[in-house]
Amino acid sequence: MNSVDIINEIKKRLLIECRIFDKSGVYGYTQTSLAFNYNSVEDNKLTRYQVISIFENGILPIENNENNKYMDVKDIEEITASFKMFKYLLNNIDRSLDINFIYEMYMNFIECFYDSFENNQFSLSSKDKENLENILNDYSDKKLNFEDIVKFHVLFLKAQPFYDLTMRIGKMIMFKQCLDSNIIPFIIRVENKDKHMHYLYKAKNTNSLDDLINFFKEEQENYLNDVLDLVVDYDILRSIKNRDKFINYLVYYY
Repeated sequence: MNSVDIINEIKKRLLIECRIFDKSGVYGYTQTSLAFNYNSVEDNKLTRYQVISIFENGILPIENNENNKYMDVKDIEEITASFKMFKYLLNNIDRSLDINFIYEMYMNFIECFYDSFENNQFSLSSKDKENLENILNDYSDKKLNFEDIVKFHVLFLKAQPFYDLTMRIGKMIMFKQCLDSNIIPFIIRVENKDKHMHYLYKAKNTNSLDDLINFFKEEQENYLNDVLDLVVDYDILRSIKNRDKFINYLVYYY
């Protein structure tokens, strides 16, 4: 089994489990992990356990915490909005990444906060549209290499088309680009926020991507390690003598 086989299996499981709302596999893990990590970075106070409970049971357990006696409704809305945005991404995975796709991801998130509104209330400015179109024109091919994906991420965050949502949407875009291009996807963990921001700042200001690429590859290893048991048969896993080396090989050398 090689990395392409595993990526195809991850993609297949994500799509099937999303369609039938199977919460126990790679889809459930990815949904809750994305929602927890990408909102915690933006100061969402819900714990991983609470996020999983919202996803699996629709219930928010109250945890005893003397420093946080009150629950911010916005925190709950952000989590459900992330669930909706990632589900939209998977349901439209065969579409090419264009400005309409990205804008619709944004609207899937925003709609969780507003019952009714005029669409133009959250429309992109002409300048933001132009900046985004220019970036997309340079990365219009569906099959990208890993460096292309990282470059796009840096340029997208520089453009800042969606203000405080740009980071969350940019991370979701990378997940789609990896699946589209048969590259192992990844989730940037909240505990690695400082690393991400440091290497991102360096990439923005020096055009050096090496540290950011290596950091993302570490996160690829983390994601693959977390989902490997969910996408690879037990007998195949038993035949792997060194799991860490196997994962490292798939990420760096295959």
